[in-house]
Amino acid sequence: MSDHSIHPLIARRRVFVSVTVATVAAALCVPLSAGALSARVVVDKGGAIAHNVRLVSAPAATSFDVALIAHNSSALSDFIRQVSDPSSANYRHFLSPAQFNSRFGVRAHTVASLRQYFQGYGLRVTRALRSGLLLHVSGSTRGIERAFNATIIAVKRSDGVIATQFSGTASLPRELAHSIRAVAGLTTWRGPHALSVHSHATAKTTIAPRITTPSSCAGAQNYANSNSGEFTALQQASGYGLNAQWLNGFNGAGQTIAVYELAAYRLSDLQHYWSCYGLSPSFSNVSVDGGTSSTSGQEEANLDIQEVSALAPGATITVYTGPNSGSGPIDVYAAIANADTASVTTTSWGACEIRQIGLSDMQSEQTIFSQMAAQGQSVFASAGDAGSSDCAVGNGNGLAVDDPASQPLVTSVGGLAITSFAQSSPPTNLVQAVWNDGVPAGGAGGGGVSGVWSQPSWQSGATVGNLGGRGVPDLSVMADPNTGFIDYNGGHWGAVGGTSIGSPIMAALAATANQACSTRLGLINPSIYEMGDLGTGLNDVTSGTNAIPGNGTGGLYSAKAGYDLASGFGSPDPSNFISALCQSLPSAVHSSVTRSPLAGAVDLASGVTVTLHARTTSDTPIGFASPTVNASQFAAHVIVTPLSALTDTSGDISYLVSSNRTGTATLNFVMGNVAVGSIAVSFSSSVQVHTAQLSSLGGIASTLVSDTTGSGQRVALEITSAGHLLETAGAFGAVTDLSKKLKLMMVAGTPALSCGPTSCVAAVNVGGHIVLLRNVNTPASASATDLAKSSALAKGAQNSTAAVVDSRTAGYLTVTWLTSSGQCIVARWSFATNKYTFTNLSSTLSLPKATGRTALVVDSSSKAVVALHVGSSYRIALFNTVSSSENVTVLAGYNSSASGALITAPILRRDPASGALELLGRTTAGRLVVFSASALSPDQISAAVIIANSGVTGAAFITGVSTYAPAAIVYLTSAGAQLALQVPGWNSVSVKVLTGAVLPNGALSGGPTPVVVSGSVAYQISA
Repeated sequence: MSDHSIHPLIARRRVFVSVTVATVAAALCVPLSAGALSARVVVDKGGAIAHNVRLVSAPAATSFDVALIAHNSSALSDFIRQVSDPSSANYRHFLSPAQFNSRFGVRAHTVASLRQYFQGYGLRVTRALRSGLLLHVSGSTRGIERAFNATIIAVKRSDGVIATQFSGTASLPRELAHSIRAVAGLTTWRGPHALSVHSHATAKTTIAPRITTPSSCAGAQNYANSNSGEFTALQQASGYGLNAQWLNGFNGAGQTIAVYELAAYRLSDLQHYWSCYGLSPSFSNVSVDGGTSSTSGQEEANLDIQEVSALAPGATITVYTGPNSGSGPIDVYAAIANADTASVTTTSWGACEIRQIGLSDMQSEQTIFSQMAAQGQSVFASAGDAGSSDCAVGNGNGLAVDDPASQPLVTSVGGLAITSFAQSSPPTNLVQAVWNDGVPAGGAGGGGVSGVWSQPSWQSGATVGNLGGRGVPDLSVMADPNTGFIDYNGGHWGAVGGTSIGSPIMAALAATANQACSTRLGLINPSIYEMGDLGTGLNDVTSGTNAIPGNGTGGLYSAKAGYDLASGFGSPDPSNFISALCQSLPSAVHSSVTRSPLAGAVDLASGVTVTLHARTTSDTPIGFASPTVNASQFAAHVIVTPLSALTDTSGDISYLVSSNRTGTATLNFVMGNVAVGSIAVSFSSSVQVHTAQLSSLGGIASTLVSDTTGSGQRVALEITSAGHLLETAGAFGAVTDLSKKLKLMMVAGTPALSCGPTSCVAAVNVGGHIVLLRNVNTPASASATDLAKSSALAKGAQNSTAAVVDSRTAGYLTVTWLTSSGQCIVARWSFATNKYTFTNLSSTLSLPKATGRTALVVDSSSKAVVALHVGSSYRIALFNTVSSSENVTVLAGYNSSASGALITAPILRRDPASGALELLGRTTAGRLVVFSASALSPDQISAAVIIANSGVTGAAFITGVSTYAPAAIVYLTSAGAQLALQVPGWNSVSVKVLTGAVLPNGALSGGPTPVVVSGSVAYQISA
């Protein structure tokens, strides 16, 4: 977010004398009712005038704002502290605008006196805020000069805007001045600038409605494939945990995000972006003070709107646009506060404290932010792009920070360089540092100490220390343009960086958290610093500096453990940032733990339920929290499986506890760094049960896939919400993070897995490239091959479309996937020649566009069978040597739909006993169906058997369940995980509901079988 192209210093020094000069005598010629004879008090000292600016004749008319002192202002400050303090009984008990006006609004007689005074000079007065805390005044420049007994000058800015300001002190009668805090819009000729490196608003424009989540965007992905390090919106969502929230049904629905803009967006760019991602957001525009047609900063407006609409796809987006002159920048904030429809506000416009944003304007902003904090409106602002020297232009390169990011009632978002989103908790694989281009002309994440605002109470913890003023930033996200956000601007895809892209990211996270927490969050700064002190919800950044070389002595701050003035408390942890925002300060005294049954030893076959009752220090239930549980038992393996993802609204969460030994186990519960309770559980018999928890690496983000080697080894693969590829094999469920071992960045979609006699292969999507993994069942010898290095056909792949089969009997490894244009690509590795052969099957067979995913299996004659959805029918392609003569068969007896719902997620298997082909399909209506074909006629597919009628979100074949039921399907519904057993064929199905990691005793036999339960892969060996 560099401002050099928007507000460069004006080189020419042609000076014009202002056409009007106010005098004391002129001021005395006003009506007595205006208070002309009263003693006057200075209300504004005027802004500094640069020597090299161009003065022009002042306009005939202009406008400004007057910020008033709140009624009972000390009580307002105390209320904001309580409503934002997690330990307060008034936490998040926000006010409506009417309630705020009643308690803290300016009294009517004060507003009436000011209105009467200004009307005496021919000026018009309206309430910019209903509370009266901000008055909007407009009229002739001559009338304003007389009212303030001051001179107004005008400057032509580099963007062509004529800006007006006082040239010296401005005063008002004493009886009026005592109620005035500041005069905004006549203080400095410099306006806020867009903070991005590298439309035309009407009074009310509306586009509606919206869909729930974005789809893969070929244009953005193609740009990412060609520009290593740049990130699409879907990759951002994965990196900050939003895609996992989408899977849980949280996408910002019911929330409104206000986007603050001082430049016009380009609607055609937005529509192209939305179309590519498959979005139709609820979108409207509100013009303030006539709006703006300025395109100076248009990319800023475009990217702000594009990011929030993609990252919070369920939210309503309202863009507030105003002129970047006079009181316009202040009035836009006032309009957002007045409406109070937006729970979250994002602004990527700002300027240096004092030098570019005058004190009066800053005080006026703070007045508005006070009302927004009381109303529960969260405000996020970009911290700036000039490092620790935010006033690098015209300030001797001294230390400075950006407004409004430095405002105590605003959350300041700094900038990082992100080279990997492969995050974990603790963040062993997260690669991030403070953004700093390292050259005088480059940029760096803004940070430092405010020269205006004192250090807030919530920022004075032991972790932060004494800063000497309000410290900036509070936290940080991606900003480096070299690893930036891919936007659509000016009719083409490109990448943009700067702290501009950070504020929309945080706004989307906050809107999603509002929905997940079922409440407005309001000012989250106290919660952020509490999270930082407790060591939860944030990933610390410990490397990098925001000191830009060549900026005089201004460069100063380096990242370190804990809070620092380069990165704040670090970046949001994708696994628990939102849940940490939802929860309040825990209390070890008020929280308790119980178990059921309450007496006697527990037989492990049925397990024991332990319930934590989480409370705050004020005995308030802590809802939507995720406690940590540590279990210990001598020489034993204790399994603790949560029966829900988070605490409920009563602050309760239950766990199923088991062990592989008799005796007593001790459980300890921790929230943040606070131990909230412990309990001992006794077991009377021994059952071997083993689970591999995935929650520390991100929740389940895609369908689990599993297979069995010829030697009987069970293997499971899963991609987590943080982009990790996890492998689980063997009886004891040891988890290996293959992403870390093989250096795979941001694995996405659903993995493909196939096991042969002794080893397993997999195919995954990494940044649109298909990567083949060998020996995934033995991680020590696992390897990865990027197929895109061998053929361009392996680039631009869609997520969740790959399939792989180990067809060693035919001498091949075969992989299929779909490109962004719907082409089915086949790659085969020959064990004889050690070479790959790539074929565009869609082109060879003249197939229509394919959608959904591909599926592979080897039939009894060692031919690879490909299944994919093409055109208006569901087809099976058989091939051994790929050619135009390959057989393409439409499913017999069942077309491409189940009651009109397309099947787009096929999974194939070959029954090892009968050789029959079985195809598992999930429809867009949430049905689960199975197709069958005999070994003798694999191209003759029989009618489908419906396993489940609705609500299925994921499924996988598993084998070796028992001698009676040789195969099973694990599938996920809104009601949880379920197990469908083949009894003995799919025409007869037995369904069991999996309520916990421990299945009913004896339900499984013949070895450990993986199932998906509550974010874990669970294994059971029955007694």
